[in-house]
Amino acid sequence: MKVFIRKCFLFCSICILVLCVTSCAYRARPINDISHDVPANLELNQVREGIYNGIVKSKCNVSESEKGLRATCPPRNNLTIEIQYNTKKYTVSFIEANGFNYDRDNQTIHTKYYRKVRNITDAINGELKRLALEL
Repeated sequence: MKVFIRKCFLFCSICILVLCVTSCAYRARPINDISHDVPANLELNQVREGIYNGIVKSKCNVSESEKGLRATCPPRNNLTIEIQYNTKKYTVSFIEANGFNYDRDNQTIHTKYYRKVRNITDAINGELKRLALEL
C-alpha cells in the first residue's frame, strides 16, 4: 500500500511540475504590423489628434516621426511603436521593445507586446470614434 501511495504522489508531483513549466513558458509570436480603419468623414488633422490623444491616454509619450507619430511606453517594458496614418486607416509598426523577449533573429516577440498594442489601439479607436461623433 505504501508503494502505491508513493507512486501516486510521484506521478502527481511530475504532472504538476510539467503543468507549471509549460504554462510559465513564454509564447512568442511573429512581429506583424497592425492596421485599423479610421471612421469616415474625419480630416487628416482630426485623425492625427485622435491618435495623439489615444496614445496619451495609454500613458505613453508621443513624438513626431518621418512617417507619422511615435509612441514610447515606459517604464517597465519599454516599448516604441510608430503609427502611420491617413484618412482611411492607421498602421502600428514595431520599432523597439525591452522586456518583451524580442528575438531579432527570428523576428518574434512575447504575446504581452500584442496585449499592450491592443490597449493602445483601443484607446486610439475610442478617440477616433469620439471625434467622428462630434461631426
